[in-house]
Amino acid sequence: MKQLSTLTLFLFTISCTEIKPREVTAYFSLDSLFDAQSNLLLSDDYRLQKSAVVNADTATALFIPDCLEWINEFQVFRDLNINKPALIGQYTPIIKPDPNSNLQILSYKAKSEELAVQQLNVYYLRQLENIKRITASSQERNSIFSAGKEAGIEFEKKDGQWKIKSFSLNGFQKMILQDSVLFVVKGTILNPK
Repeated sequence: MKQLSTLTLFLFTISCTEIKPREVTAYFSLDSLFDAQSNLLLSDDYRLQKSAVVNADTATALFIPDCLEWINEFQVFRDLNINKPALIGQYTPIIKPDPNSNLQILSYKAKSEELAVQQLNVYYLRQLENIKRITASSQERNSIFSAGKEAGIEFEKKDGQWKIKSFSLNGFQKMILQDSVLFVVKGTILNPK
């Protein structure tokens, strides 16, 4: 009887312990990168010069983003993150030299055309911590909607740290029975005043 009480207490204790989910690090994590970049850019009041062209309409802005604005600016790039439990094994990683520079490329190519993110490339100098550029392409298709986008992010080393220098996003959206919407968004991070 004493053993049964001990076993019951042990099982009760284990069942009440919070089990933390294991963080998946199978692929390069864009979420972690943009969390770190948001903190770096926020700490020194970097400015953002941004332009957007949607079909024939254009807009430009120059502002100092706050924490939420940096999160919103980078959300479209976070959406390209492939470091998710459901995507493990869905991409083929390859490391190869960039034929146009002295950089290495960590490239992830989708194994299926059904995946939204088709390719993610991380260009780096000698070590993965020295990121110079990230490019990605994505697509979405269903019976009433299709969209595609190409994203690019450039980095530079400032004050001993790699920081985002600029980003771009080019793409289209097409709904059934409507014209395509073409868009180009470009952003340049400017030094604090």
